[in-house]
Amino acid sequence: MGVAPTGATVDFFKQKGYYFPPEYGPLAATTPGTPGGICLMLANYGTKSLKEVLEPAMQLAAGYPIEAQTANSIERNKARIKEWPYSSKTFLTHPGEKREAPEAGEIFVQKDLLATLTKMVEAEQQALRKRRAVEKL
Repeated sequence: MGVAPTGATVDFFKQKGYYFPPEYGPLAATTPGTPGGICLMLANYGTKSLKEVLEPAMQLAAGYPIEAQTANSIERNKARIKEWPYSSKTFLTHPGEKREAPEAGEIFVQKDLLATLTKMVEAEQQALRKRRAVEKL
C-alpha cells in the first residue's frame, strides 16, 4: 500500500485537532508504494521494461467498461467523494445528474492516471537512452 508521508507525525495531527489520523480524505492517504515497488523489482530482478509492465494499467486508464459493482459503489459513496474536488472530477462522471457515477458498462477513463504512468515510462526511456549513450563512450 505505501507509507505515511514524513510530515504525518503525531504532532501534525494534534495540531489539526485530530486524536487519530482521519479515516477518509487527503490526510488519511499514504504515499503509494506500488510504483516504487515495481521500479525496485524491475531494477533488481526484472526482465521487462517498465513500459511492458505498465501497459495493461495504461490501457485500463485510457478507458474500460466499468463493472456494475464498482460503478454502484461509487454512486453509493458519492457524498463522501464530493468532499474532494479531484475525486469528484475523477469518479463522478455525470455531475449534477440523478446518478452521478458511471453506469455499468460505460467506458471509464482516468486521464490523470494515464498521464502519470506515461511520464513514468518516458522517464525510464530517457534514462535508458542516457545509459546507452554513456556505455558507448
